[in-house]
Amino acid sequence: MYQIILIMSEKQAKILSLTFRHNYPNYTIHFTISKDLPLNRLQKERNVTAPSPETIIICDRDAVIQNLKEFCGRPLCGSGDLFPLPVIAYSHEDNMKESLFGPAWLIGSADDLTPPLLHEVSARCRGKAMTIIRTGRCLIRELSNDDLPSLLALQEENKNNPGGCFFPENCTAPDSFLNEYIRHQYAFFGYGLFGIFRRPDEAFMGIAGFSCSRQEEVDAEISYGLLARFRHKGYAAEAVEALLEEGSRRWQLKRIAARIREDNRPSLRLAESLKLQIIPEPSQEDS
Repeated sequence: MYQIILIMSEKQAKILSLTFRHNYPNYTIHFTISKDLPLNRLQKERNVTAPSPETIIICDRDAVIQNLKEFCGRPLCGSGDLFPLPVIAYSHEDNMKESLFGPAWLIGSADDLTPPLLHEVSARCRGKAMTIIRTGRCLIRELSNDDLPSLLALQEENKNNPGGCFFPENCTAPDSFLNEYIRHQYAFFGYGLFGIFRRPDEAFMGIAGFSCSRQEEVDAEISYGLLARFRHKGYAAEAVEALLEEGSRRWQLKRIAARIREDNRPSLRLAESLKLQIIPEPSQEDS
């Protein structure tokens, strides 16, 4: 259950809380309304233990944001930095003169406050990998630093197929690359390359996801790669099909292409079955 501290006027706080409860009547959440930053409460949480990851502040004034920065002694959560209390700024008709600069999240209406947003804010500020989607046999989630050994194994198996790897060729510091990718890619774009894990034991099977495209007529490119022992069992098709639907729904990625080597027959067949635009890459022998 999230503990939401609404630091704003009672009028705006009631609009937010009542709208959320109307939109999500079965979602358990506790709202606390405060006109000023409850420093005593936050300081108590900090001194006793790490602040609860379920505590989220929503505020609508620059002065409150500045007080939060001073309380934390660092910038607010953004670009992958960890901030001990997740903060959402709220823009509305009564505070149009406020810049609301600092928090990584901004809502422009009461309807923008949703359970997925709360989950994202909490997860980002905790450094926790977010689950993207579950299928019948696959769990697809963001990568974490704990996945490094599995990603290195995938890299070794697919060394002759860079399109099925996570790390760029000749990457000299894969641990740093993975850490920076996690810190920036998901927070900025919302999407990227995700891990595919077998259900129910969550064994790492491979990766799949989206990247920006150099093609103007393409919204994003999708790529995928599995460890050898999980190939030819339908896992790739199941994961990619689910990601295509999620990409269209969540990130409005409608025009998806796959960049595939001309000699990679299995990937070509999969892309054709899913009606993906194919961007041909030279085969290993031609390159």
